[in-house]
This record gives sequence, C-alpha cells and structure tokens, in this order.
Amino acid sequence: MIDTDKLKPDRGQVGIGTLIVFIAMVLVAAIAAGVLINTAGFLQSSAEQTGQESQQQVTDRLEVTAVSGEVITLTNKEKIVGSSELKNSLDTTTDLPKSVFDSGTKPSGTTTIDDSESVIVNVTDSNGDEFELTGSDLVVSPSDIKIASGFSDPGSAPYDVTKVEYAVERDDPVDAIGALELTVKKAPGADNIDLSAATIQHTDDSGSFALVFEDNFNSNLPGPDGAFDVTALKDESGSKPVITSVDDRMIVRLDVGDKTDEQQTLDFSEDERFSDPLPEGSSAEIQITTQQGASVTKRVVVPQSLSGEEAVSL
Repeated sequence: MIDTDKLKPDRGQVGIGTLIVFIAMVLVAAIAAGVLINTAGFLQSSAEQTGQESQQQVTDRLEVTAVSGEVITLTNKEKIVGSSELKNSLDTTTDLPKSVFDSGTKPSGTTTIDDSESVIVNVTDSNGDEFELTGSDLVVSPSDIKIASGFSDPGSAPYDVTKVEYAVERDDPVDAIGALELTVKKAPGADNIDLSAATIQHTDDSGSFALVFEDNFNSNLPGPDGAFDVTALKDESGSKPVITSVDDRMIVRLDVGDKTDEQQTLDFSEDERFSDPLPEGSSAEIQITTQQGASVTKRVVVPQSLSGEEAVSL
C-alpha cells in the first residue's frame, strides 16, 4: 500500500508572522551595520588624530642653537672667627689701645676690615671672666682691630686680658649667572610654533620650577613659579612670539635671580623671578615644551670662574 503522505512536496512557511520576523532581522542587520560603520569611522578619525598629534610631537619641535648667561655680582656675608692666647697679658690701664691679634696677624682670608662690618671681640681676664666688646670698646681700621683705651672691666677696672676671641663679618663679592638666554628656532618641517603657548621646566640645585610666558603669568594665581620672555633676534615677518620660518630666531630669556636679592637689576619683577643665581661650577637643565607637546631639553654648565666676565656662553 502506497503512503500518499510521503508523496507530498515540502512547503515553506508563509504568513504575517514570518514577514514580521524577516523585517526584524533586516532591521537588526541594518543597525549592526550602522554601528560597525560608525565605529570604524570613529576609530579611523581617532587614529588620524593620534597620528597627527604624534607627527606634531616629532616634527613641530624647537631647536636650541645657543645658550648664554648674564653675569651678576652678589654680595655674600662671610664670617671669620679666630682666637689669640696673648703672650703677655694686657693691662687695661697701660697697654691700651692694643690689637686683638697676637703679634698683629689678621684673620686668615681677610684682605681689609671695614668699619661697616660687624666686629665682635670676646676677652677673658686673668680671673677667667669673659666680656663681649663691640662698638666704642673697639677701634676698627682697614688693617686691624684694637681694644679701645677707654675699655675697662665692668666689674672692677682695671684688669689683665689674657685671651682674645674675635668674629669678623665682611662682604664677600661672588659672581654668578643671573639670567639665561636661549636662542631657538623651529626644526625643519615644523609648522608655526607659538612660544607664548609654550612652557618651560627649569631644574637646578635649588629645585624644579615651572615657567610660563610673561604675559600669561599671574602671581596671584597658583601654578607657575615664574615667567620667561621672548625677544626677536631674526623675525622678518614680525610674528614674534610665533616662529613662522626656519630662518626665524627667537631669544627665550629666564631670570634665575633670587626674589629677595635687592641687587638684581634684571628685566623681571620679583614675582616673575625664580630659583637662585647659578654659582660658578653649577649646572641646570631646561626643558621647553611647545603647545603641540614636543619637548627639547638643554643642559647648561656654568664655568668654574666668571671673574671679569659680563656674559658667557654656556
């Protein structure tokens, strides 16, 4: 007997339900395709932007062609201390005025003794009592310090002086670098570089200091420690502080003078200064970072002697 059910052909599903499922699948596929396209576009844009930024960090950089330092003279205070055991005790009645230096020898390293210097003398008498002499008790000359004839033992004058101790504070001129000038240009292939948007990190023995362009500095706001200035050495287009040509040369100037040093006569206000002057034999590191994120670092070394110099190449 023949099974007629097996002879029936296969039939596909039809109807509104199937149509709805089909449309839903098409919509899901379209949405997925849109998401993929948008994601691909975003990734492409991000990659292009990252590539461009990376390229700018490599190409849009500065080159430092020269560094010079301006020499200033600071006045430090040097204190010289010494003592003398007198060969013969001094009778304050008959032996004064008398030099505080046994046999007239001045303190080691002293060239002249000035009235404006702070001079203190301690004397010890034969009874072991100590007294401090200053002012009118002393006679100060460029080459000597003497106990004045009018001095007497505050307790029971006169008395014998057996030991003298002295402290001389004198001015000691010291040469140092008070300002740095870096000549910069843009590297070949770099776009325009706006130095007013750049930042500088200066590091020396006094610490690390963040600097901004002088016009952007505000001492009332937290952040930068000081400022730098820009002058044009060669600027045919007059675009300072923007470097537009590889032939342009700009000078970046930093004042490393102490804010509290009244002898500073440089170009910056006290608030714009930072750090301390760079002494002989010291070094510093200067990193300039452009707006594009490209950095250049320059290490400067101060000569061992600055004597007689007004400016030096570093």
